[in-house]
Parts: sequence; C-alpha cells; structure tokens
Amino acid sequence: MMESRMSALADGELNHEEASEILVLSREQPELQEKWHMYHLIGDSLRQTSPLSPDFNARFAGQLAEEPVVLAPLR
Repeated sequence: MMESRMSALADGELNHEEASEILVLSREQPELQEKWHMYHLIGDSLRQTSPLSPDFNARFAGQLAEEPVVLAPLR
C-alpha cells in the first residue's frame, strides 16, 4: 500500500494532505527515503533524463561555502 502511495506522490497524483502525510513519515523512516529516491531514479530512467553528476552536492557545498556572509542588523 505504501509503495503505491509513494509512487503516486512521485508522479504528482496525490492531494496535499496525502502528500504531507507521506513526507512526514519519510522523515522518520529511512526505508521510505530510499524508496522515494528509487522511484525518482526509475522516473528519470523512463524519461531518459540524466541524474545530477555524482559530485554535484560536494561542488555545490564548496561554492556555497565561498559565498560571503551578509550580516544585517535587526530592526
């Protein structure tokens, strides 16, 4: 049952309440996070879209770390 709901969420077929319920559960259950990732990989394969490069997260984090910190006083 959860697999079909997770698949429907990945396909954008659930209403807001159903989607929120699954997302809350996936924060608490690593196996649901793995299924979510797998459904997206399957979808990317079916659409023949390329996933992000393997080092994307590391490169993004490096670029983000180089951004200047902007300090703004509170009003």
